Amino acid sequence: MNKLKSTVTTNYANFRDRASRSEFWLYMLCYGIGLFIFMMIDIELFANGTAYLSSIYLVVLMIPTLATTVRRLHDIDKSGWWYFFMLISLLGPQYPTLFITPTLSTVSE
Repeated sequence: MNKLKSTVTTNYANFRDRASRSEFWLYMLCYGIGLFIFMMIDIELFANGTAYLSSIYLVVLMIPTLATTVRRLHDIDKSGWWYFFMLISLLGPQYPTLFITPTLSTVSE
């Protein structure tokens, strides 16, 4: 539990050191449980489908999550930029479809 506390407080934006497997997975487990709890609260409180609390939770923990992931990549001797390559590969296939699909003005003509 001490590792989790240090991940969120002292290593909040530390992108240079290393994160052990246990530190990384404990953080991700607590992150996922917290997100699930906030999503359930959003469902109960806001019936119209808005996700205010879980969105705030995601924004607040965005930097520690990114820092922990980059530090974990450093621990397995990879650069932190590999995280962004993963994001590009996830978004990459959808990017060309923006240019292939016709716009509404061409469809209606």
